[in-house]
Amino acid sequence: MSGRNTPLVRLHRFLVRMLVPSLDQEYAAEASATFGDLYADARSGSFLGHLGLLVRELRSLVATSFSEYREERSNRRVTKRLQKMAVVGSPNDNGGSTRSSPLDVLLQDLRYALRNLTRSPGFVVVVLLSLTFGIAVSTVLFSGVNAAVLRPTPYVADPDRLVMLYAGSRGFSRGPHSYPDYLDYREMSETLEDAAAFRPRTLTVSTTTDGTREMNGLEVSENFFDLLGIRISLGRGFLEEDLAAGGRVAVIGHSVWERDYGEDPDILGRIIGIDGHPHTIVGVAPERMVGLHDPLLVEVVLPSVERRDRRGHLSYLVVGRMRDGVMVPQVQAEFEAIGEHMVEAYPNTWDYYGNDPRRITVISNKEARVPPPWSVPLLVAALGAVVALILLIACSNVANLLLTRALRRRTEIAIRCAVGAPRFRLMRQLLTENLILFGLAGLLGLLVTDWLTSMAARSWRMMGFPGIDFTVDHRVAAFAIGLTLFTGLSFGLIPALQASRPDLLPALKGLEVRIRFRRLGVRNLLVGSQIAGSLVLVMVTLFLVRGLQHARTIDLGFDPSNVAVVSLDLAHRDYEEAEGLQLVENLTGRLESVQGVSSVAIGSWIPLQGGSSIIGGLEPEGYQPGPEESVDADFTLASPGYFDVVGIRLLRGRDFSDEDGTGAPRVVMVNQAFVDRYWPGQNGVGGRLGTRSSDTSMEVIGVVANAKYRSIAEEDRPQIWLPLAQRYESGVIFHVRTHGDPRPLLPTLRQQVHDLDPDLPSVLADLMDCLNLRP
Repeated sequence: MSGRNTPLVRLHRFLVRMLVPSLDQEYAAEASATFGDLYADARSGSFLGHLGLLVRELRSLVATSFSEYREERSNRRVTKRLQKMAVVGSPNDNGGSTRSSPLDVLLQDLRYALRNLTRSPGFVVVVLLSLTFGIAVSTVLFSGVNAAVLRPTPYVADPDRLVMLYAGSRGFSRGPHSYPDYLDYREMSETLEDAAAFRPRTLTVSTTTDGTREMNGLEVSENFFDLLGIRISLGRGFLEEDLAAGGRVAVIGHSVWERDYGEDPDILGRIIGIDGHPHTIVGVAPERMVGLHDPLLVEVVLPSVERRDRRGHLSYLVVGRMRDGVMVPQVQAEFEAIGEHMVEAYPNTWDYYGNDPRRITVISNKEARVPPPWSVPLLVAALGAVVALILLIACSNVANLLLTRALRRRTEIAIRCAVGAPRFRLMRQLLTENLILFGLAGLLGLLVTDWLTSMAARSWRMMGFPGIDFTVDHRVAAFAIGLTLFTGLSFGLIPALQASRPDLLPALKGLEVRIRFRRLGVRNLLVGSQIAGSLVLVMVTLFLVRGLQHARTIDLGFDPSNVAVVSLDLAHRDYEEAEGLQLVENLTGRLESVQGVSSVAIGSWIPLQGGSSIIGGLEPEGYQPGPEESVDADFTLASPGYFDVVGIRLLRGRDFSDEDGTGAPRVVMVNQAFVDRYWPGQNGVGGRLGTRSSDTSMEVIGVVANAKYRSIAEEDRPQIWLPLAQRYESGVIFHVRTHGDPRPLLPTLRQQVHDLDPDLPSVLADLMDCLNLRP
């Protein structure tokens, strides 16, 4: 195959014209064509062979360029040569003007700049490394913001018209809704075309490849796909007829279709087990479909069939699509009125704290993608501050290097000024050299950014987070180009201005010039900014390291080592309360009988995993709340022995016992923070605790030490524990303490669940792994 008109040949022809301008055009074209033939033959051989040809050819062109330059310098006098390079136009013999074209002047500046830079390879390498690091780090940071906020969700139609509706109170504005609330919104709103409800769920799915496993799922209203404009890859979405038939249908994720069913086109109508119930597959979701505001890959989508009539069950998020011409403030104004109506109509669920009713907050879909307390302007401002700091350090270092190099060239610049070169011409030549360096650094920085972001995107996709896509797109490329131009013009212009004003007399005589820097001169400002920026980065790094060290030494208040957790939801198998309690009792005995298990207890929450439920309207005996105070606490259901298994210390009183069951006096356990807040200075044991929703009060039988339940950084919060036997819940979590590492026992524990009920979905894990605390 001939190589006479390839991009490489055209690049060779351009380099020949630029580096050896005196060469005849026909000869240059023939030389480039010959090079193309040689390269085409070399490519059929080894990689080192054609790479060596490229290196030899480039070295030959550069050597020829230097040879021509030296010959030109020896044939002309120094003064005329410098005038020709520095002066734009000069009079000819006829009194006219021989003015070069702008393109010729630009090519002349580029050739001279490249020759000067090739004489200082060490300087060029140091400058390129500094600038490439600054531009690459800044662009990677921008790519993260671009992925989180700016890049639209690929499978959603017209995402700018989507808004999220939240209902919250007590300083938490992004709270969920109940399904009946969502139905009322659809009926009352005039600014929205329609709205859909959804809630993320963890589902236990029986697949054809690896048995039963846990998957990320969504439970949605039947209009979810139509509202968002999601195009199903195969099959269809949900219909009202599906709900009338019991809602046992499912749309599986594209990844599940590929992995477990080999992209079988006849997948529609197949049965898949989800949470112990058979579901008919009616569709396949689009590729890489994730949640609206989280990067988790959606693997299963179910229609909402549970708790559709329970207004007090707050677990759904609501997304709406605005009508044409409607703005977010208009929707917010409308839903403020709707929220007031809901408070009046349903005070038990909308004003259950008594003095702080829930309010509806409307924010754009883009704003909702940023977790609180961040916002899009705040995130952009933080990005700008970090980018400015990084570039200040890198570019200040480069500007100092350029100033130092200009001092070494003061004699050359002084001669050119002495023979009549305008300062603007000198400054343009110096700026061209600087812009070449910044341009090369920008190109390298963009290549490094593309490599880093591609690796990050692949890593996140392998971990099941395909929504975090840091790959370079047109926004990231435009940011990198704009950043390069801005830094090149600003930090490249300063050394050019300084170098174009030499002290002529000492420089022409070749004398050493004693440079006196002003206290507020450019060089001192650059050095000062570089030191200040470096100090800020060092301090921030030290604070982060110190914070990590402090986080590892925080007292969690419980001991997660040697504990396995077994999560069950008996509602998936339609167990009645008596049947569920009997199964819990039988499974507890089976788990305790496993060799290597020391004790077993049940709790409704895992510490540091999802927080805990909040109970409001509490009435501690003898406590008078303030006019705006909400008396509330986090609460967890627990079985006897729970505190010993989890490792929470009992300070006073006693633990729950088998006597604290149905029909027994109501009892409760509290932590020390609860006593300090509502009964300061008292023992706490024997106190009475009532609620606004019940006439029966509970006796405090024990006080335990404070523990972290929501996050490691949280302040000690009031917490209460209710006996599981007095308040049945279908969702239970067995905490199993073992004599050693619990991970080898997980298959045995799973088998115990399977022996009791083979169709009961369960999730097992090591508590240290759940909390990411294992070193």
